Amino acid sequence: SIWGRPEVSTLHTLAKPLMQEFNLPPPGQRSLFHLSEGDRAVNILKEVGFKNVLSWYATIPAAIFSGEDYIKSLEATTAWQQIFASLGESVEAFKDKLKDRCDQELQNGQPLCFDTLVVRAMK
Repeated sequence: SIWGRPEVSTLHTLAKPLMQEFNLPPPGQRSLFHLSEGDRAVNILKEVGFKNVLSWYATIPAAIFSGEDYIKSLEATTAWQQIFASLGESVEAFKDKLKDRCDQELQNGQPLCFDTLVVRAMK
């Protein structure tokens, strides 16, 4: 799957401002959304010979109903386990702020969502 639009993918962007606030390095060399920028994925497929390339975005609400749910979902991943470990004594402050951000989003009537770019093509 290809990550979709960052402005819609709150599930994956909610922590970004806090990561900056806590001086954590970005998760990688490039944005995880890099293939969905413009027509990048579509153009790559066309360049290697795919035809009838169609693309669209699908937004999927996550089954997260509280900040606590969100933290638990993050703690289940190796990447976030490493991030939390790197925070040392600041980990609880980070988690508390992240829980609050999530709860605020949910209280505003906005589910946490994963947005994906779906591409269908023929070789």
